[in-house]
Amino acid sequence: MSMEADGAEAIRHLSSGAAYDAILTDFTMPGANGIAVLACARRLLPGALRVLISGDDQLLLREQAGEDAHYVLQKPIVLGELMVLIAGPPP
Repeated sequence: MSMEADGAEAIRHLSSGAAYDAILTDFTMPGANGIAVLACARRLLPGALRVLISGDDQLLLREQAGEDAHYVLQKPIVLGELMVLIAGPPP
């Protein structure tokens, strides 16, 4: 598990060869937004679960994220729903 201070740092970390089964990121971050982070993850870790979390309009973000996010979750997130996504089969 890793937590990065901003989106640009997360992209640098992913680009360093780090391997993850799931990537969870907020949409609004300094440096690079969550969609940019998930686009990097999609390219480098295509088998990883990619989840975008935001307080913004879920439908609009789903459209903007396209295939970069498997799921878009509305804040506040329900821990049980998140656990089901993580434990479930890959999308």
